[in-house]
Amino acid sequence: MLHYETVTPYLRNTLMRLMADATFDSFRLVGGTSHSVTEMLDLYEKRYPYNYSREDILRGFTNFDKADAEPDPMCLFHKDWDVIKRDLTETFLG
Repeated sequence: MLHYETVTPYLRNTLMRLMADATFDSFRLVGGTSHSVTEMLDLYEKRYPYNYSREDILRGFTNFDKADAEPDPMCLFHKDWDVIKRDLTETFLG
């Protein structure tokens, strides 16, 4: 997700056109990183090898307390914030 306020209109339109191309059907722009969730967890484990719990980290992806206190983000795919939260919860917690 990108906040519309954080990118220029030109960049936003370019990204939307790019992501609409069939070539990128299996890709999504996520937080400016090209790492999968598994890769990010592996990197985190390398950096912080002690007191590490993958389950705690995955649960952290579904703690929306701070995000809910902010205005709802505008999704490039026009998904409602509640739908996005549900999708993230299902993805990370099953």
